[in-house]
Amino acid sequence: MWAAIIIDSKGPRLTGEQLAVLERVAARSLHEGRDGSALQFEHDLCDGIVNRGEDGSYVGFVGTNFHAYLGTNGNQPWTCDFMLLRNMDKLVIDDDTLVTWYQRTKSGKIREKNIDPYVALSVKVRPVTKN
Repeated sequence: MWAAIIIDSKGPRLTGEQLAVLERVAARSLHEGRDGSALQFEHDLCDGIVNRGEDGSYVGFVGTNFHAYLGTNGNQPWTCDFMLLRNMDKLVIDDDTLVTWYQRTKSGKIREKNIDPYVALSVKVRPVTKN
């Protein structure tokens, strides 16, 4: 599995499984050398477009920045800016893989949840074509 840090998001709070889908799309962007391009994706948990940004750093972490557009919630856009940490796209899911999702609750506590690392494997990805 990969490791991503959510930098900013607007709209509904992402689940760990939805972030796993975004991580898989981001890793595919890196593997296919799609620098600065956009990929459209479809999955049962979410769908939208992921744009690859520049490499950078955030609070001591280094990786590649991505912007995901997941549609709208009401009249507001549902977006997520996240960083896929450097070299994390090279990790492979195997039988020993354990993925843990950490999320700060509204009360300020940290919630921990194990998620299925295979959930994102069924994502369908294609390049965004410009008309």
